[in-house]
Amino acid sequence: MQARGGLAPIKMGPTGCADLTLLQWMQQRYEKLDATELKKLFAQGAFVNSAGDALGADTPSELIRQGVYFYRPIADEVDTPIEVPVLAQTENWIAVDKPAGLATMPRGAFVARSVTVALRRQERNDELVPAHRLDRPTAGVLLFTKRKQVRGAYQKLFEERKVQKSYRLLAPTASLPDSFSFEARIYRVDGQHRVGVAHTGEANSYTKFRRLSKRGNISLYEARPQTGKMHQIRAHMAALGAPLVGDRLYGWEGEQVPLQLLAHSLSFGDPFAKAVTLRSKQHLPLTEKRTALLRHL
Repeated sequence: MQARGGLAPIKMGPTGCADLTLLQWMQQRYEKLDATELKKLFAQGAFVNSAGDALGADTPSELIRQGVYFYRPIADEVDTPIEVPVLAQTENWIAVDKPAGLATMPRGAFVARSVTVALRRQERNDELVPAHRLDRPTAGVLLFTKRKQVRGAYQKLFEERKVQKSYRLLAPTASLPDSFSFEARIYRVDGQHRVGVAHTGEANSYTKFRRLSKRGNISLYEARPQTGKMHQIRAHMAALGAPLVGDRLYGWEGEQVPLQLLAHSLSFGDPFAKAVTLRSKQHLPLTEKRTALLRHL
């Protein structure tokens, strides 16, 4: 189905009910939805069939079996378009320099304030899909495919770890050597948006680190993750006793500043062209309190 405002519709289902209209089915399934607001959405053409034709509130919900789609309202709509900096592009992909604070994909409270929706609007291309993801607080290089015909080829590069990733980060100097690596088993912590690190069981995460500079209590590091687990770099550094500057989720107790993690570069062999290296134009520290942090660098 064609996207609207950079956001694809949700497919409803899997089935309806013989004696319920679409409006009644929605009210029964989603009890917190206001009936008046639902009727407004029907009037705005937010519900369509598989051909893209608008459906009324009185449409039998049995039609869901054949395909009914819902264009949900964008709760965090922005007054001014979000501009996403473009680093490079070909006919198959576009690389952007993701600002910190923007989610990669629309989810939960972050829909319009996601790189995917903002970039689709900016480039007027609803087929744009990220080939990989960056956490919302992380800035830096993010690759999107432009056409669904080539999407799988680029996503496969990341799945098969054929993309070389380099990150920059700020963390306490601690007692770490100038070059080191860390491997462990990363696992999801139930009920929390964070991961744990265990040294028992088979390791599923591995990162190479290198100190680039040191001044005072803070050091600038390079990280090259060899695996792609959630929050891998953040969790590894926290386990080493040096949580990233600004990373309160993993133990930073200093001044409240944004997470100091930058996806600095991506290198890969393009399946349809020559090898490419993409580099962010951003620099650490990523904060309005840059002067204060620079005193420690």
